Amino acid sequence: MKQNSQIDFLIGVLRARINRFYEEGAYIWSKADVQKDLSNRLETNNPMLLGALLRWEKSGYIKLGKDDEHFFEVLGPIPKEE
Repeated sequence: MKQNSQIDFLIGVLRARINRFYEEGAYIWSKADVQKDLSNRLETNNPMLLGALLRWEKSGYIKLGKDDEHFFEVLGPIPKEE
């Protein structure tokens, strides 16, 4: 359970940073960007992270890419409750 709350925290940190960089005009994220942003504390293939990315895509906040250099594109800010 503790590990899940740490992962939830890291996903929240990522969401906040995505929003901040979106406001600054950074829309495209690579896997390396995500790894760097999370200080390598969470792998990009983590099921909880992938679940969050899929939810955000389904809600229209991001569009998942097809390779490591274009991991996802941010289409709009992600609300805190997402």
